[in-house]
Amino acid sequence: MSPRHKKVYFTRPDRRLNADQVAELRNRYNDGELLKVLAYDFGMCVRNVQDIARGYIYRDVHMDLVQDEPRRLRVGPKEAQQIEEFFAAGNSFHDAVDHFDRSEGTIRKFWRRFQEQAGADHQTNKGESHVHIHS
Repeated sequence: MSPRHKKVYFTRPDRRLNADQVAELRNRYNDGELLKVLAYDFGMCVRNVQDIARGYIYRDVHMDLVQDEPRRLRVGPKEAQQIEEFFAAGNSFHDAVDHFDRSEGTIRKFWRRFQEQAGADHQTNKGESHVHIHS
C-alpha cells in the first residue's frame, strides 16, 4: 500500500539526516510532494519533516544546496482549464510539463482526468452510434 493511503505515525527518534538528505527533502517538498510521502520515505513523523522542509530544523544546512524555486501554489480553475484545453488540442504529457512549468505529478493528475473523460466520451459516442430509434 502506498504511503498516500496510510496514516504515518512511525518515527525514529534517533534518525539523523545528513546535508544531502536535508537538501533532497526540501527540494522534493518545494516540488510539491506530500509531507506524508516524505515522512514515509525518510522514516520520520510528518511534523518533523514539515519542520525540516520549512527550515525550522537543520538551520545549519546551507540553503544553497536547495533549489531556488519557491513552493508553487495550487493550480487554480483558470490554469486547470488551460491545461485541459492544452491536452484537448492533442499535446503530449511532457509538452504540458514544459509549457506550464509544473511538476510531473501535478500534470499527471490532469492527464489522467483527461484520458478518463476521453474514454468516457468515446464509450458514450460508441454506444450512441449503435442505437436505432424506430418510429
